Amino acid sequence: MMQNTQNQAITGGGLRMRPRAKAKMRDFIKRYHHCEPDQLPRRKRFPFVYLLSDVYAFSAADIALFFSCSKATAYRVITDARFYHNRSRMQQAEEKRIADYILYNAQWRGGVSIT
Repeated sequence: MMQNTQNQAITGGGLRMRPRAKAKMRDFIKRYHHCEPDQLPRRKRFPFVYLLSDVYAFSAADIALFFSCSKATAYRVITDARFYHNRSRMQQAEEKRIADYILYNAQWRGGVSIT
């Protein structure tokens, strides 16, 4: 499930994936939610925040910049995202959908697979 994605992102060059993950999350939000990250409703931010904080190891300050909010708000959203990750299968499914989108698009550059 998400465990493989977490291990891959953190130990398998996850820090190199950070800028690409952030860019692809922004693309995902624009494509499927039709808005900018800072316009996304709080509840819909949770899967993105969980992936940014726990999978791609973004700090609260980085998340605050991504969503254009304060660090205190970022800390609260991170806590809420972790809470809902443990209790909501719908959020876990959305996290998987976003992670698959990031990894699939990171694999292809210029129509050619880089793996």
